[in-house]
Amino acid sequence: MLFSKADAKYVVMKGYGENNWFSRDQGNTYERHAFGVMSEIKMHPTRAESLLATKYEGSFPNRYLSLFVSEDFGRSWKKIQKNVFQFEWGDPAVKGFTDKTILACVRKADTTPKNAMSDWDPNIDFVVTHDYFASQEMAVPHGNRFAFHDPYYFVAAMNPQARPLLTPPVLCATALPWSL
Repeated sequence: MLFSKADAKYVVMKGYGENNWFSRDQGNTYERHAFGVMSEIKMHPTRAESLLATKYEGSFPNRYLSLFVSEDFGRSWKKIQKNVFQFEWGDPAVKGFTDKTILACVRKADTTPKNAMSDWDPNIDFVVTHDYFASQEMAVPHGNRFAFHDPYYFVAAMNPQARPLLTPPVLCATALPWSL
């Protein structure tokens, strides 16, 4: 169950199947909307009606996560990016960000994973978009994971020349100075 930071009346219950439940009145009533089997959902920090969600597409062994946006609280969804590994809304209060800013780790188009046994992949970059992926900026090449610790975003980047080991072949952890 997720609660909106933008409006405490907005609640999302992620279902285990094709349907998910959405409430605009703190759970007194719910609307059921089909989306497919949702992998993850994120509520916008300042716009209660805006959501991001991922679901798997394709068939094994070529499955991938696609990222979708809803601006009507789950009634309709638009696919905005495929091959997404991690994503988060950007905070519009951060200088240079907008209410459509998304931070994500995304595999480069037309590439395949380096090693199926490893989560670390040199073909994944940390990107920033301010327009739902109509355009994007590569912020950290080979950036496979990120974490927010106010006022910084930390990105773990892979050394693409490293051999896969039992431990992640991390090149660096970069702090990006986006601040409120």
